[in-house]
Amino acid sequence: MNSLRRTLLTCGLMLLAPTLPCLAEGNDTKAVPLRTPPPEYPVALRRANITGLVVVKLDINAEGKVTEASVVKSNQPKLEPHALRAVKNWLFKPATKDGVAVAASLSVPLQFQIE
Repeated sequence: MNSLRRTLLTCGLMLLAPTLPCLAEGNDTKAVPLRTPPPEYPVALRRANITGLVVVKLDINAEGKVTEASVVKSNQPKLEPHALRAVKNWLFKPATKDGVAVAASLSVPLQFQIE
């Protein structure tokens, strides 16, 4: 989690969730992030002082890949495609149930801000 937070902060983004792993109802272990490239924060949006929050819901399959990503909440539509494009490339150690990898869902808030 610390490496994810450090990566996001260096790109002018801040992860608001205190923990990213998700324990889906009935699962034994949480989905844990393995690879989380940060969203692009285009220079044009920074120069225009466009900041905001985009909360993205992720569906993660039993292989740990993001199969679906959708915006749950956003206060800046111009940032949504950048958040969605990034999280679709994230990779997780999948959640497990009785020792078997299973699908899970979680929501990730991404704060775009000028540092």
